[in-house]
Amino acid sequence: MSRPSLGSSSLIQLAAAGLLCGLTSAAQERPAPAGATAAWRHSHGMSEIDGKLWANGPDYRVELDEAGIEYAAAFGTRAKETQQARFDLLGFGRATGALVPALPDHPELSQTLAVYERGSGVRELYQTRREGIEQSFVFESPLAGSGDLVVRLAVESSLARAGAADGLALEAPGLGAITVGAVTGIDATGARTAGSMRWIDGGIELSLPAAFVDAAAYPLVLDPLIGTEFEVDSDAANNFDDVSPAIAHDWTNGNYLIVWTRSFGLGDSDIRGQRVSDAGALVGGLITIEAGATVSPSATSPSVGNVNLTDMYLVAWESSSGFLAQSDIKCRSVNAATGALSAGTLTIAATATYDVDPVIGGEAQTSDDEVIVAWSELDAGIRARQVNVPASGNPSLVGSELDVSNTVGFTYDDFEPAISKSTGYGGNFLIAWERYFGGAATPYYDVRYAVIDRNANLLVTTKSATVSTTTDERNVAVAGDGVKFAIVYDQEPVAGGNIGIYGNRVTYISGTSAPISGQITILDGPFAESDPDVSNTLDSVTLAYVGTNILSSNSPIVIQPLDQVDLQPCGSASGFSDSVLDYASPVISSAAESITNSPGDVLVAFYAEDTSTSPGEIWAQRYSVVVGQNVESTGCGGGRTEIGCALSTETEVKVHMTEGFAGAPTWLILSSHALDMPIGPCVLWADPFNGWIQSSGTANSLGEASSTIAIAPTPGLAGLQFHAQHISQVAGGPVTFTSGGPAYHLSTAVLVTFE
Repeated sequence: MSRPSLGSSSLIQLAAAGLLCGLTSAAQERPAPAGATAAWRHSHGMSEIDGKLWANGPDYRVELDEAGIEYAAAFGTRAKETQQARFDLLGFGRATGALVPALPDHPELSQTLAVYERGSGVRELYQTRREGIEQSFVFESPLAGSGDLVVRLAVESSLARAGAADGLALEAPGLGAITVGAVTGIDATGARTAGSMRWIDGGIELSLPAAFVDAAAYPLVLDPLIGTEFEVDSDAANNFDDVSPAIAHDWTNGNYLIVWTRSFGLGDSDIRGQRVSDAGALVGGLITIEAGATVSPSATSPSVGNVNLTDMYLVAWESSSGFLAQSDIKCRSVNAATGALSAGTLTIAATATYDVDPVIGGEAQTSDDEVIVAWSELDAGIRARQVNVPASGNPSLVGSELDVSNTVGFTYDDFEPAISKSTGYGGNFLIAWERYFGGAATPYYDVRYAVIDRNANLLVTTKSATVSTTTDERNVAVAGDGVKFAIVYDQEPVAGGNIGIYGNRVTYISGTSAPISGQITILDGPFAESDPDVSNTLDSVTLAYVGTNILSSNSPIVIQPLDQVDLQPCGSASGFSDSVLDYASPVISSAAESITNSPGDVLVAFYAEDTSTSPGEIWAQRYSVVVGQNVESTGCGGGRTEIGCALSTETEVKVHMTEGFAGAPTWLILSSHALDMPIGPCVLWADPFNGWIQSSGTANSLGEASSTIAIAPTPGLAGLQFHAQHISQVAGGPVTFTSGGPAYHLSTAVLVTFE
């Protein structure tokens, strides 16, 4: 069958002709907080998945086939089963003439527009919109006969029929309705008229008045409105529709992919995605990553990671046949540039029990195109698998499954793992998880961790981050650069009480074990701080968490930069809240996690619930990390110099040496100008002759040494620069200042700019 081009000129013509119909939702919307992006409430799109065409919007899901569409209303978990209706085009014609049967046709997809050629110069079009999928019938020339122009649709649904000529409905008591709104006729000059509709045996008849049709300039458009109308009711029973956000960043294309779970009914949920640019704009349409019964009738708990080399995202999720059914871990890839999906899904884990809680560590370096997927196997422990994500888009398993932890036969269980979001420059991942001691007299939660490399080799076996029978450590999150890792979690007394955010830090250097700090108090104020996530943001670690608004019952999201070594707050926190929306489940990502040593802002995605009127939504907030600007130069084997916080508003600057020599005497050199002096194979960047030298003491067992420099906070510091470099006395070092004198190693040097 030949068909007209769907190029830009054709689309413009269709829009001018009045392509205004659609599947819509009357669900209430709230404005985003200042500077925020509605990560999905304004997104929509079409995707071809495993040979099927799907259209999706915030409140609906539509499957398009050769005969017509099957429309599913997203009533969420309030619906015990998915409420849907099927609409098939039977035919069209004039009231006094013969009905022309509609020809079956596989629709041609062009971005968010699907076009059917139905014969006799008639096209049926579906265009996704935020408020719904628009349906139009375009008549290129007059049809034979006289009288009203009619279009007949077969309708199949278990829902009760209702409505009149200006609007029909299929009602779901207590939930809402699938509606067919008023019919409008639009001719080529823009002239309009109201049409009508009625229920007929087996379906619906749409019509335009004969006088308008006879005088119309062609092409003529008839556009009924089909959509979902929600009944506004209380959400006190926690009937959430969109939950479990996850996020990752792609450096090359400058965008994030946010993924989440969308519930259509109990045991019927999809995985959806939306790309968001670095500037905070929606990129492309809504992506249906897993829909309906394609592979996973119930698809939940998504995670996403990025591969820098191939510019691909990998999305993994829990896949089951329905509510409380056994679950597997499945995945598919998403092209960061186009949003295109891999041809099929890949099963990562499929045991006879429950495989749950998938998380993904991405690959920031360009020497590899694999990610690590970790998950929990019920009553067995934490597992991990390497997955190849090539540019072709079809992921595949690599190597064997790794037992990160094993709880078989023990009185505790491991679950809800977290993984550092990329390899960083060190090439390794840290996996942390909750360990539940359910057999204890008073059950409690602790945190355990392990370190693996990018090839899923176990480098450090299970170690304790926390050991306390009197407190619960939950909601674990991890960030790292492949060498240094931050583990954060919220902590609450087992007996109940105030919740705060605590952490530990781990350093892994090849050939050694991974020493761990003692527990660090990050935030523990008089009000609750909970549900943290963290991101490596080059010169800092950025924390997002759920705070408390003492003036409102609705919780805000708070963002706080942390010193990358001691995990203490750097500068002031930034929070955002809403008088109506209650925020939860923040997830955070940055460009520094998709390419090594990258600066840049972060994006925080979170769940927003209007507790009084509507189910949950997914929002996103951009955030610019302000901790000072660092430019690192090359070193000479003596570790890395890192600045924790260089702000004109602070009273001190912390300068750290990391990855150095344990037990080595170490000095810090500061100067306003660079010396840039070669010494043998090394370069002394900081100027000890015209600068400042002070002892940093002896490097600890992590090869770390720190100095704290007191400053007077003043706006005049902003823009001030200085160079910092460490020198460590080590036998056999490549640097000597006098013949036969002590030998030294030089660290990397950093040019620091105050903000």
